[in-house]
Amino acid sequence: MGDFVLYRKNKISENNIKSILKTLELQGQKNPRIIEDDSYCIISFKKSISPITNIYETETGDFCISSGCFFYRGSHGENALKKFISDFNPNKVSPKHFLGTFTLIIKKDNKLYLLSDPLGGARIFHDVNQNIWCSSVLALAENSPNLTIDRQGVYEYCFQETTYGSTTPFNEIKLADSLSFFELQKGGVISHKKTFL
Repeated sequence: MGDFVLYRKNKISENNIKSILKTLELQGQKNPRIIEDDSYCIISFKKSISPITNIYETETGDFCISSGCFFYRGSHGENALKKFISDFNPNKVSPKHFLGTFTLIIKKDNKLYLLSDPLGGARIFHDVNQNIWCSSVLALAENSPNLTIDRQGVYEYCFQETTYGSTTPFNEIKLADSLSFFELQKGGVISHKKTFL
């Protein structure tokens, strides 16, 4: 899969990140790649089993990182990421040419975006303040102080093996809306609805 952690540098402690990385390592993730921009730090991992490249970087510093299985316009791996970043326009994000269960982290024109597959199969979890985003709810939960139970989230998870909307079993951890993509700015996160054309 290739897990990821994306966080605001001035809001998350170094010790918290070390703990999250230790949890991800126990889940089999090794040799993280770290990419920093002005306000955010992105930690991504190579796919555990597949040899397919899950990062593409341009000469101008733009990049596209995938977690999960991403197909775009008949390609996968680095070719899919290259095509996608070339086509990506935040004013017109349509899943028309997407296939797979994936999350993408995109930096284009000095802006950072986070996008999941249209059905939300690749879940993105974040804290309530949207300061840290991660592909692993366990990594966030194990390293979040003072977790409280969300009764509805526990009920949904126990009886349906999933949760709905932004609910998770914990009040302090939320699930990102799969019908939106997110622009991560210095001052916070802006949610944009995907278009289905």
